[in-house]
Amino acid sequence: FLQRMIALTRGVRQARHHIRVTAGFRKDLAVWRIFVENWNGKSFFIQEEGESRERIEIFTDASGTEGFGGFFKGNWFNGKLPKHYQRSSAVSGVSIAWQELYPIRVACALWGEEFRNKRVTLWCDNEAAVTIINSMKSKIPRSWS
Repeated sequence: FLQRMIALTRGVRQARHHIRVTAGFRKDLAVWRIFVENWNGKSFFIQEEGESRERIEIFTDASGTEGFGGFFKGNWFNGKLPKHYQRSSAVSGVSIAWQELYPIRVACALWGEEFRNKRVTLWCDNEAAVTIINSMKSKIPRSWS
């Protein structure tokens, strides 16, 4: 969640130098403020003693031109990215990695409550998207929000 903030400091030589705060940065700050004001003190990190926790699997996929979808416990969703997000759009600037992350975000929005206290495995066929999820870092600014 700090990627956009960290990115703004790249190239700043001294702490007293100024940076231009972007609209995305302001949105990130607003999210952090809400988080801090409402945080219940619980963490989403699974502790080692939780190894016996129920395991669940979510399957997602995306196509640069055909759309995206996901499957979890007999339920599924599918959709088509708006034209300006499709890989085939010459000016979109949207990578296939971002498109593969999109249905994962949709799956979390739809079924996230069912993930509580579970060990969740996400199945994704895009190595860049898997790396982003596993490292919790991305060079793709669209994936920071």
